[in-house]
Amino acid sequence: MKRILFVDDEVEILEALQSLLRKHRRQWDMTFALGGESALEKLATTKFDVVISDMRMPGMDGAELLKKVKRDTPETVRIILSGYSDTEATIRLSSVAHQFLNKPCDVKTLEFAIESTCNVQKYIRNDSIRQAIGNIDQLPAIPRVYSQLTDELKRVGVKNSELARIIEQDVAISAKLLQLVNSAFFRLSRKIIQIEEAVIYLGIETIKNLVLLTETIQSGSMSKTNWYNFSPDSFQQHALLTASIAKNMLSDPERAEYAFMAGLLHDIGLLVLILSFPDKISEAVTISQQQQRPLHRIEKEMYGSSHAEIGAFLLTLWNLSCPVIEAVAFHHTPEHSSEINTDIVSAVYIANILANEVMGNSFDNDCKCFSGLELKYVDELGLTDKIEVLRIYAEHQFQIIKHL
Repeated sequence: MKRILFVDDEVEILEALQSLLRKHRRQWDMTFALGGESALEKLATTKFDVVISDMRMPGMDGAELLKKVKRDTPETVRIILSGYSDTEATIRLSSVAHQFLNKPCDVKTLEFAIESTCNVQKYIRNDSIRQAIGNIDQLPAIPRVYSQLTDELKRVGVKNSELARIIEQDVAISAKLLQLVNSAFFRLSRKIIQIEEAVIYLGIETIKNLVLLTETIQSGSMSKTNWYNFSPDSFQQHALLTASIAKNMLSDPERAEYAFMAGLLHDIGLLVLILSFPDKISEAVTISQQQQRPLHRIEKEMYGSSHAEIGAFLLTLWNLSCPVIEAVAFHHTPEHSSEINTDIVSAVYIANILANEVMGNSFDNDCKCFSGLELKYVDELGLTDKIEVLRIYAEHQFQIIKHL
């Protein structure tokens, strides 16, 4: 049974929540705390899976409370409720809250947020990995990209399309932008999946702040040695190439954009491992090389979850779109995807392998994936005749990406 802690400074709101959510009492062990100090007392004696807090509270506000939760139990899912929209506050909260919900929040939205975050925890069985993911507020960005972005932002009359082109080269900044723009603070009626849309909606000042945050964290979080055999530049090239191939495979514009974003983020779980567990990932890579077996299978054996599942877990906490999350989760095992998203998942699966082939079957010369296309699966999709054309396209795109 999942333990959920609700925190608010108004008794009436807590009583209303208790009444509305009573039907879940057999699935959730719910606790209600009146204010931040009361919440800390309960957190001192009980480990909670999810903490949902109001933002504006006297004494200790929601941001301060969730900062303490993150410090003490980083594996706990942290959700903030707020009745106002403020860009500066949103960026401040993005480092401590996984999801943002509007206040007042209808019960169905609240139920869905709790259920989705609880369900995704099944991806990660290793407590240390779950804690590491909970501690992440920014993933590392390679200096070349954020330097380009910073320089571009200094120009008079900078174009959103050019900012988007630069941002799309970087997995970390792309993920953070989409997390923020799709948060409830911005009250959007639909998910934004295109980087250029996110740039337009967030505005240049927000982009500058995001770059500053990423640059600050990058300055001391990740040395070159952390990458082991993964070259940062090759990692980014692989992500962008996979995204380009996957998008090219789908004719429907909306589905193609989902495929592009999933392709861009499909290996984001590797960043988590490289950042938080450099020894674990280096050992897994060594075993993969020695046994000539796919890295994701070695990861699963070593710590119960592959980088694909770790990436899906992180993106779920960041409230990205379900088709993107599913494609990230199953980009090595597309047969496990739901029927509704088979096109996107299979596109990313094929694109990932073709990108590996084009780049020498590796992110770096020493880090091979030892995984080829499952021809039977490709044939079942009716794509066998298109593979050679896609290979030619992949070769052409890689030549372009290498000179970005």
